[in-house]
Amino acid sequence: MKDGSVKRKLSDVIIDHEFRKFMEAVIYDSPVISGILDENRRLLFANKAMLDALSLPNFEEALMLRPGEILRCVNSNLEAGGCGSAEACELCGAFDSMKAARKELQSSSKEFRVLCRQGDRVKSFVFRFTSTPLQIEGQFLYLIYLEDINAQKRQDELEKIFFHDILNSIGSLKGVIALLKKQEKADPLHIDILEATYNVLFDTISEQKQITQAERRELEVKKEEIDSYDLLIDTALPFNEFNNYRAEVQIADDAVKEIFTSDPALLSRVLINMTKNAIEASDRDQVVSIGATKSGKTIRFWVHNQGFIPRPEQLQIFERSFSTKGKGRGLGTFSIKLLGEEYLGAKVDFSSDEQQGTTFWIDLPC
Repeated sequence: MKDGSVKRKLSDVIIDHEFRKFMEAVIYDSPVISGILDENRRLLFANKAMLDALSLPNFEEALMLRPGEILRCVNSNLEAGGCGSAEACELCGAFDSMKAARKELQSSSKEFRVLCRQGDRVKSFVFRFTSTPLQIEGQFLYLIYLEDINAQKRQDELEKIFFHDILNSIGSLKGVIALLKKQEKADPLHIDILEATYNVLFDTISEQKQITQAERRELEVKKEEIDSYDLLIDTALPFNEFNNYRAEVQIADDAVKEIFTSDPALLSRVLINMTKNAIEASDRDQVVSIGATKSGKTIRFWVHNQGFIPRPEQLQIFERSFSTKGKGRGLGTFSIKLLGEEYLGAKVDFSSDEQQGTTFWIDLPC
């Protein structure tokens, strides 16, 4: 425990034996992850569903830990105070739910997105976190429920991203086909538009398949020799081939030409998503720059745009369902982190400044 608190159980707080046993029995067999926390948000009792979900032999291992510490949230060890003390914790759904329950003295449910460390992996979860305040024998307690809504969120994302993008592309295809039918001879530009729309459709479907396989640990990494400058050209070309994008993509003059080994398909997906996000964050006629630099045994690919990400959004940028573009559009940065760090053995990060703009990068061993 971060502050050296003495471990307490529910029996130390609720003295009435019969009432305590009744509460424990009701909560323990609930199929939903449940627990009781003290007024400082520290665990006093956990049910079987929580033990199973966290692979704990008994709840004593998690006694007096806060929710982020129990789940091994990536923010829970950033500050000496543990869960609740990092800057990002102010935006945490679990923290917000308990704060509202305490203030209003009634149940409060919030969406709780959390990145958890599992060994050398980081896994994304989305829960519906419900806090119910209890005042028993002069003690303030929280009865908490965590409902796993990952599947629901994935379905929402599929409908809002996958179907949305595909239907838009199909609408474009239908329009061009209608034009072609009216012409005696096909306009080469219309043929180019058909090909570009096909490429968008294929890319959208491939990306969804790739992310699904990645989350299931089914992706196979196939390493090959890659020329860094050729990869930058291949990344920029689709965005500049047709003038349908708000910003022009330019390769930095000092981009290095380096031969290294990685998975070209996965790395290309990371760079394309970085570039796509940068374009969507840019105003018309602005420039998005992409480049590569080498430092020691590391090669860095970076994408820069002139926009600025406000601090509250920066703190949530890699969460699965979060997006600066609105609800249900959060796969871009999530997939960058997932593919880059868990499959390519790289480090993915970003910086954003009002004067300097925003840069995302991926550092790869070379």
